[in-house]
Amino acid sequence: MIPAGGVEKTLLRKLDSIPVLARAGAILPLSRDKGNSVANPTNLDICIFTGDGSFSLYEDGLEDGSDALAVTEFKTAYQEGANGALQTVTILASGDTSVIPADRSLRLLFKNLDWDKTEITVYEDGKPMTLPLSLTDSAAVEFAFDASCTYKVEARFTPKTKLDVLKDRTLDILMHSESEYYNKTQAWRELLKIEDLTEFVWTLERSFSPVIVEKILESF
Repeated sequence: MIPAGGVEKTLLRKLDSIPVLARAGAILPLSRDKGNSVANPTNLDICIFTGDGSFSLYEDGLEDGSDALAVTEFKTAYQEGANGALQTVTILASGDTSVIPADRSLRLLFKNLDWDKTEITVYEDGKPMTLPLSLTDSAAVEFAFDASCTYKVEARFTPKTKLDVLKDRTLDILMHSESEYYNKTQAWRELLKIEDLTEFVWTLERSFSPVIVEKILESF
């Protein structure tokens, strides 16, 4: 039974994965430290999903017998304009920041954005930082986090069209389908050339089995 206002979705998953949903603007902190330590992490990933959101990260000194408490606020905002889209993230720590590791490395992962199509700028107290490229499967940036500073991160990109999203989904499903490799590769090369959504769907329906097509189009 679907609650009032809810929707039912069929999610595609690979045998070695579990579908996880994140709403627009979601912020997910994950430790990159090795092992199972419960200490405040030195290496911290922040997964950012496009949209408006906020998250408060609480860290304490209980591991060292202290009742000190620090709060790091992450706020995201998304806007589109004539020159493309802008996803911003502001980061500000407060409280007793001595509990935050002095050598913390903070990595922001923009999970919806392609690394080769996104321009990221980090400002520390209003001054742009010069940072190396962080190579992951999505747009990302990594920097040394100083708890006494305020950070603003800007990710500029061109929003994907419905056709772009459909092409991404098609490629992902084809890569993991058990179809003949040569056939699906040839069909994908032809699909990749198409710039019209209606033509893409028409070609898709005539290139693959109804089961594969249904999985590709179920969200459209």
